[in-house]
Amino acid sequence: MRANDASANLVTVTELAPIRVAFTLPERDLALLRTAAAAQNPARVTAFASGTHEELGTGDLSFIDSAVDIPSGTVGVKALFTNEPHRLWPGEYVDVVVALGTLPAALTIPSVALQEGQKGPFVYVVAPDGTVEARPVKVASNENGVAALASGLSQDEKVVTEGQSRLAPGARVRLAGQQTASP
Repeated sequence: MRANDASANLVTVTELAPIRVAFTLPERDLALLRTAAAAQNPARVTAFASGTHEELGTGDLSFIDSAVDIPSGTVGVKALFTNEPHRLWPGEYVDVVVALGTLPAALTIPSVALQEGQKGPFVYVVAPDGTVEARPVKVASNENGVAALASGLSQDEKVVTEGQSRLAPGARVRLAGQQTASP
């Protein structure tokens, strides 16, 4: 066979099982990634069909790139999936979720309740008399519309999730769906 022979075939060998999935994560997650990689059990990675909640499989974190991509602020990561019965396919786009740790008994609130102030994040907490106060909080994690708080809020307190731009400390609020009595 000659180099310019039109009948020459190029071959690509692709392994389906196991299969590696390559993706990137934000640089801010690098410390969590490194901790997960050093753990005795590898971090679990779940792959979903792109844009859906259809789970295609679970695998294990297997590789973290040694350099951060400066322009994008991301780090390359790979996970190894057993891929039986071949639900993942080479070249397919998937969404991934990486379990980088758990926050036992963490208090969670909808992310929309978080506000950013000059002194950091805060929430408007509804007092028993129907007024609000601005309360600073420490956010441990904020993913998929749910924020886990490290401190600043107690379990049974209510937070404002709509109309925060019109509030100030001491303002009166009404719970959604609550009717006011008319004389």
